[in-house]
Amino acid sequence: MLRTETGSWGTEEVALHFQYLRHLNDDERPVLIFLHDALGSITQWRNFPMLLAQETGLDALIYERRGHGQSAPLNGQQAIANFDWQAVRTLPHLLRSLGITNPILIGHSDGGTIALLHASQQPASIVVSIAGHVLTEAITLQGVHQAVTQKDRITERLQKYHGEKTTALFNAWANTWLSTTFQNWNIIEEVKKIQCPVLAIQGTEDEYASETQLITLSQTLGKKVSTLWIEKAGHAPHLTHTELLVSIITNFIHSRL
Repeated sequence: MLRTETGSWGTEEVALHFQYLRHLNDDERPVLIFLHDALGSITQWRNFPMLLAQETGLDALIYERRGHGQSAPLNGQQAIANFDWQAVRTLPHLLRSLGITNPILIGHSDGGTIALLHASQQPASIVVSIAGHVLTEAITLQGVHQAVTQKDRITERLQKYHGEKTTALFNAWANTWLSTTFQNWNIIEEVKKIQCPVLAIQGTEDEYASETQLITLSQTLGKKVSTLWIEKAGHAPHLTHTELLVSIITNFIHSRL
């Protein structure tokens, strides 16, 4: 049985909203940490964290980065893709404040990138990267350009998750990825430092990435990484192939703990 706790962490100006799914037993087992995508929130994970927590028997922490959901707004022109800061500053502080020392990182898209970067510099038991980015591709930039042409429709849909922060969130995401800084961006050298097992998952019809992402991870991490293609899935296979991914991720976690 799981109980749900909600709360916020940080100061009033930079408070981050979180949801903690906890089993009645209290032990030292790892905790699932869910890291959402660039335009994501707790609600947008749907029932995926709950199902994975139930199947693995592990507690789960889902939190919203600044500018997302119920967390504090972005500060001016703050970049969404400030991966290093999120991975080695914000996330470690959050985990320490909640007494979590043995995280299993479940990241989607930009959240997958943050998970990989965190594991390259901080202790982690396992990383599961769903459509995570390790380098910028032409298809990535094309996907962002396409989203910009549909900005009104996308921001209208996102209003129910982010409220008045929606437009700033979208602009920060698009402007960051389309900046000159990100044209040749990659985290290959950082990924080489990862010591824990990694499961990298990608849909065959991902509109923001190609097979280059998984190939690069395989070449960089060797036997430490397991890669998985999900047929007929786009950028969010955990939402379209939920039962399959819950089963695969659960088996991966149990086989490595």
